[in-house]
Amino acid sequence: MANRRTISLRTKISMVTTLTIIVVALMLGGLYTYNQLNHIRKFEERFLRDSVRSASAISHAIMPHLVSYDFVSMNSLVSYYGKRSDRLYVLVVDNNSRILAASEEKEIGGTFQALPASKTERIGKGTIRRFMRSGKGAVEVTYPVKAGDLTVGNIVIGLNMDWLEEEAGVIKKTMMASTGLALVVIFLGILLTSALANRILHPVRLLTHAAKKVGRGDYSQRINVKSNDEVGLLADTFDAMLGQLRSARMQLVEKDYLDSILAAMRDALIVADPEGRIEMVNKATLNLLGYREDELVTRQLRTIISDAQPTER
Repeated sequence: MANRRTISLRTKISMVTTLTIIVVALMLGGLYTYNQLNHIRKFEERFLRDSVRSASAISHAIMPHLVSYDFVSMNSLVSYYGKRSDRLYVLVVDNNSRILAASEEKEIGGTFQALPASKTERIGKGTIRRFMRSGKGAVEVTYPVKAGDLTVGNIVIGLNMDWLEEEAGVIKKTMMASTGLALVVIFLGILLTSALANRILHPVRLLTHAAKKVGRGDYSQRINVKSNDEVGLLADTFDAMLGQLRSARMQLVEKDYLDSILAAMRDALIVADPEGRIEMVNKATLNLLGYREDELVTRQLRTIISDAQPTER
């Protein structure tokens, strides 16, 4: 029969505990990351909606000055609206893509060229475009300037999204710290599991060692386990079993010794209990009385004596 490969209980306990710790750490890390990313996503959506509303407000404020070609007032308003930290630039662009007013004077009179967008979405009348600018992700809001039903131009707002990168950096650092903490927890968990497994399995090893010795005929074992659990109960039961085996062995040895003495005696010998029932006889008795052993054992001694007495004439 081929040897079966076994895995120790200590290894199994360590594996289960370690896997449990890893799964819990991953779940907690994943939950934290999901919450943070969801928070950023919701904040970004709210920020974009607010930006579209701001573009709508700028559009209504600029419209009369655009219609009357009041460039001084337009530039003054655009410069004012462009001072907010969440805006990279604010432009007023006519239908021919010419920049009529800008938060940066050097842009005035130039041609607005929209970079290819990786993603475009609409919120109300506004359009949100996402694209790459100078190697970084950029977002631009465009809102029409209308005079009645006629579109006379567009408001273009470039949004400062650096806070997203900062938040992503914070999340990255937090995840790295969480990963390090998880590794420390896993390492401590392995050490704790190893110590716990040793404490749990020490009495089991004692029982296994004692069982092997009993199998070789050594009944002198003592299982010294003081534990108020199933292992302690098992050790007590094993100790009681060993006590019974020792007692049975002693009785067997004594019986064998007594049998050998009785067999060697030439005189007849009958052993009876206090109630007079025969428990043991030797061969000389059987030869003298002419009985078999099974015919004498358990009989009353007085019947044997009565049978052995001579009959009066």
